[in-house]
Amino acid sequence: MIAAKLLPYLFLGGVAAGTIAPAASEVARSEKDAYRAFGRSVAIAGEWAFVGEPNIAIGRGRAPATPAAGIVHVYRASSGVWKRVGELSSATSVGGDGFGVALASDGSTLLVGQVTPPAVAAVVFGPNGPQMGPPPPPDTTTGSVQVFKRGADSKWTPAGTLQGAKSAAQFGAAVLISGDLALVGAPVESNGGAVYVYRKAKDGTWSAAGTLPAQGIVAGDRFGAAIAIDGNRVAVGAPLRKAKGALFIFRVEPNGSWVQETEQAAPTNLPDNSLFGAAVAVKGTRVIAGAPGTNFTPVALPNPARDSLLTALGSTPSGAARDSIVARLATFAPPPANRNPFAAAGRGVGGIGLGAGLVITYERASFGSWRSLNTLAPFDFGNVTFGAALGIVGDELWIGSPGSDGAGRIYRAHSDKDGGWSGMTKLGVDSIEAGALWAASFAVNGDHAIVGMPGDGGGGGTVAFLAKKGSDWVLQSLEMPPVHETYAAVNGKEVMCEKGLATAFECGNTSLLSFMPISAVGGKRGINLSGSWGWTDPQTGHDISIVGRTDAAAFVDVTDPLHPRYLGDLPRTKGANISSWREIKTFRNYALIVSDGSGDHHGIQIFDLTKLRNVKTPRHFTEDAHFDAGSIHDIAVNEKSGFAYAVGTSSGGERCSGGSLMVDMHDPLKPKFAGCFADVGTGRSKGGYTHDIQCVMYHGPDKRYTDHEICMAANETTVSIQDVTDKAHVKVLSHADYPTVGYTHQGWFTDDQHFWFLDDELDETDNLGKSAEGTRTIVFDVADLEQPIMAKEFVGTTHAIDHNQYVKGDRIYQSNYKAGLRILDITDPKNPKEVGFLDTTPGGVNDAQFAGSWNNYPFFKNGAIGVVSMGEGFFMVRDRTRPLVP
Repeated sequence: MIAAKLLPYLFLGGVAAGTIAPAASEVARSEKDAYRAFGRSVAIAGEWAFVGEPNIAIGRGRAPATPAAGIVHVYRASSGVWKRVGELSSATSVGGDGFGVALASDGSTLLVGQVTPPAVAAVVFGPNGPQMGPPPPPDTTTGSVQVFKRGADSKWTPAGTLQGAKSAAQFGAAVLISGDLALVGAPVESNGGAVYVYRKAKDGTWSAAGTLPAQGIVAGDRFGAAIAIDGNRVAVGAPLRKAKGALFIFRVEPNGSWVQETEQAAPTNLPDNSLFGAAVAVKGTRVIAGAPGTNFTPVALPNPARDSLLTALGSTPSGAARDSIVARLATFAPPPANRNPFAAAGRGVGGIGLGAGLVITYERASFGSWRSLNTLAPFDFGNVTFGAALGIVGDELWIGSPGSDGAGRIYRAHSDKDGGWSGMTKLGVDSIEAGALWAASFAVNGDHAIVGMPGDGGGGGTVAFLAKKGSDWVLQSLEMPPVHETYAAVNGKEVMCEKGLATAFECGNTSLLSFMPISAVGGKRGINLSGSWGWTDPQTGHDISIVGRTDAAAFVDVTDPLHPRYLGDLPRTKGANISSWREIKTFRNYALIVSDGSGDHHGIQIFDLTKLRNVKTPRHFTEDAHFDAGSIHDIAVNEKSGFAYAVGTSSGGERCSGGSLMVDMHDPLKPKFAGCFADVGTGRSKGGYTHDIQCVMYHGPDKRYTDHEICMAANETTVSIQDVTDKAHVKVLSHADYPTVGYTHQGWFTDDQHFWFLDDELDETDNLGKSAEGTRTIVFDVADLEQPIMAKEFVGTTHAIDHNQYVKGDRIYQSNYKAGLRILDITDPKNPKEVGFLDTTPGGVNDAQFAGSWNNYPFFKNGAIGVVSMGEGFFMVRDRTRPLVP
């Protein structure tokens, strides 16, 4: 698959500490678990805690084309342990309904915001910091709030619906409950937004009681995107008002009427899209507003000691050393107010000018006016979105910073004697992965807290339960719902293809030996599969499939393909990100594992596969050696020459211009750098980027190169045919060109090395040339390596994207994404014929989408084929067009 730079998304909303809730009744789900945003909203009230899973795209990767219906998960504390006890769905549950995008509860009543599309426009993390994404389309649904009540039997049951907003209002984007009062934000209402007021009668029913009297708002302000309350005072955010945002403060009178006390505009020196008011909190006469989109670096006076610490901070990894530097930085007073508009009597660390996001506290004076009290800023570099969520927790202000330290942190600011906040410390979990978005939501009730991480697990989401111990908060548990598999496991008996089906999977001239859902190969929610390879133990004869997960490499014993057995996994390199791209090859008894889009730490993991002998129960393994080469798209191995070729090495820092990084593997535990080569002039940037490569000891018809080491490099725009025998003097022999190039992706030699078959990954998506008719495979006659000839453009039976393909004898085994495994007869190499298939994503159109079968491995001696399907799982398939191998 082509590596792309994927931007994470964060949907912002107000969070009120200490109020929020749940429900019960299991619902059927058939969609994949990635990109569900479990933890987008959370709530806790007494022994109950609740987690919204609105099924909106968040985190890395692509959202499903048809999102599932939203869910609210119910947790209950028993003997200090939180257990998931049920689910709640909308009475009118449909895919993409946004149910659960906001939650509020007092322990006996639950309000669930249901908004489609998601409640607040996305914040896109770009090069200049977080920026508000485009507004929703004008046909956005109105939205609603579903009400649930807890009965005497502790079951949560529907108790009506709150409505009343105008069309396209996103009513329910923010919800709040306090006593007999409920407030509902409708930030996209055409007049600039609204906050609706509801009152609860003695019989428990709710009735409309008007709206908050916001003065002067205009279309696009997003008034009502965040709401908070304390006593008779309510704060409301309008994060797009006048491009920067605004904070509104209201007071309810004894007679029930509402008065607007003030509108606090964002400071004029905040940049546009600061999102001031995206989160709000209230405590007595103090109101706090977050501006998580602020990307402001104040001009500071020279200070050699401080600047030296800043330099050290940038190169120091997370841990005690970095925390020490941060603590020392916090001792520096900010520059004078005329040099730093955010300086505030030395409180916080705003004067240092690190990171993105601000939090500003306002205080009501005795004579009734409101004034800015102090400003807090993070002590992080980067786009930390400080102020994305806010809550008052005892004498502390909790500030959600979902980008802090990569995974997210809560800043705990302590109340000082002057009534402001100071002495910030961080609260987080070091083991949480980068991009988890810890603290995108949180709620606190007494000594218990729940923290949402909707970006964790590739967007599946996770929540953390915390408990207060003395002055500290400790982790009780990390929770995510169980994986709901689309298809049931298959094992124990070969399933023949009858009437075009093998269980649920469409087929032709194949049989299904077994199927393991993603959870059966160690994958949790949000985890997908990618590349794969195979290995046969020379001592025991056991066949092992090595399956790339987005978080690790999994090992499956497939010696008996009817009874595959998961042995465990090798987690990704410490510091590497979860990534859609993980590729594997083997050299002797070692697996070489690489990952693209994983940051600059993954490199080549080298694992001794003999460790898998006699494994009885699944376990986590550790690598045996490591070659530090950053992010790598793919790797090829030439067993006969003893060299590996890492390609696509530019994602984690420029190495070999993205071309081929050659590694001497003669001593597998001590790999050595052997050289770089890039065919300058090829590739989209003309720098010689290589996406995939096959390298062989040549024995084909071109006798000039017999016993030379020849590589066929798929270089995005052409095939670069290279003689790499002398690693210091690589020679380009020719380019195998073809018409209507989309993206020159991957290919494989015939056994006699006379022909080479190529797949182009983007020609089908763009309907280029012959690919407009169906899946196109390019056949090259390479009998003359210096003058390759395109012999055929073969068009398949579907319009799916051809991804990875391998030749075994007179067959090509293609993984064609949505069309699954496709088998071509190449008895006549210039005229391939499709003779068999197994569709791993049945029931839909086999069109040009990036979903389905990523890879297959057809080289086991018994003829069983290991097939990986990204969102479905791992298949063992029999090619029934061939004689069976015992």
